[in-house]
Amino acid sequence: MRKTAQQKGEIAKTRSQAEERKIRKMGLVLEESLAWLEKSVSLKMKHRGEKTYWEIDGTPLSEQAKPLSLDLEAHLEEKARKARAEGRKLRLLVFGMGSGSPDLAAFLERYADCVEFHGTTLPQDISILPPYYMQKHKIHFCDVSGATEALGRMGFDIILSHFSTHGQNLLAIDVFYRLLKPGGEAVVVVPRFSIKGGWKTISELCEPFELLEHAQDEQVREGKLAEAFHLRKPL
Repeated sequence: MRKTAQQKGEIAKTRSQAEERKIRKMGLVLEESLAWLEKSVSLKMKHRGEKTYWEIDGTPLSEQAKPLSLDLEAHLEEKARKARAEGRKLRLLVFGMGSGSPDLAAFLERYADCVEFHGTTLPQDISILPPYYMQKHKIHFCDVSGATEALGRMGFDIILSHFSTHGQNLLAIDVFYRLLKPGGEAVVVVPRFSIKGGWKTISELCEPFELLEHAQDEQVREGKLAEAFHLRKPL
C-alpha cells in the first residue's frame, strides 16, 4: 500500500528526531569517553612516576580534543602551485604509506610536472600499497632508524607522517629535521607522549624545529590519544 504525503512526512520527522537523539547521545558519550581517558591515562602516568602534557599545561584533555587547524590539502595545493610558478620541483615525502590514498594519488596526478614524490613503507606492507605508487614514484623500504641513510641527502620541502613512526617518536622528530631542507615543513601525528627527562613544554620537545601548531589529532575522538604537530625547520 502506498504511503500518503502526510505519512511520508511523519516518517521523515521520526527519523530526524531519532538522528537528533543519536547525535546528542554521541556527544555525551564523547564527553564521557574523554573524561574517562583523561582520568585513566593520568592514573597510569602517575603510577609510572610521569605526567601527561595536559597535567603540566593545566588544560583538560577534553578542551584539547581537536585536530590541527591547518587545512593540509589546501596547504599542499598552495605549495605545489608556488613550485610550478617558480619552475622547480616540490619534494614531498609521505613517511609511512600504508595503503596509499586516492586523494594523494589525485594530487600527484594534478601536479605531476612540479612535485617529486617519495614514500616509505616496510617490506611486509608492500602488498597493501597500490601498484600505482611503485610504478610512478619513488618508494623506499625503511623505518625511522633507517631513514637518514635512505633519504638523508634529498632535502624535502614537506614531510607527512601519520601514526607511522612505530614507537620511535622522539627519534622521528630528529630524523625529519635532518631530512628537511631549511624552511621545510613537517606535519606529524604520533601517539601521545608522556613526560620524561624534564621536558617542560611541547616547544622544548620539538626543538630545534619552529613549532607552528600543536593540537590533539582527531584520532582522540576514537579513543586514541595522539599528538599532532606542524613543524618548520628554520632557514
